[in-house]
Amino acid sequence: MLFYSDNKQEVAYVNPANVLVLDLDIEGMTCEACNHHVSHAAQEVPGVLEAHAHYKSGKAEVKFDTSVASREDIDMSINATSYKVSFTIYEVCDSIQAQFMVSGATLGALYRTMAGS
Repeated sequence: MLFYSDNKQEVAYVNPANVLVLDLDIEGMTCEACNHHVSHAAQEVPGVLEAHAHYKSGKAEVKFDTSVASREDIDMSINATSYKVSFTIYEVCDSIQAQFMVSGATLGALYRTMAGS
């Protein structure tokens, strides 16, 4: 069984104009554990605000701050696992809410980038 050490959630404020949602087709997911592996791989990328994978549909949705992360960063992180991103659709986040829950592993990098250091 695999456990991820940092499941802590914290609040981060980002410019909503920089938020993009990716709808990813993921190859190789076959069970509930796959959801966690893919979501965790995406959430390890600094700037990722939310990530949810669904093995039954073979899809993942990743919301991220484009001033910190890129689609390529997210694809590379997921592709470094045994799962592969096969198709990506971009969607501009239409929400005006600028508060997101992010994993503690990415929060420090997000703050450093926003602060310009």
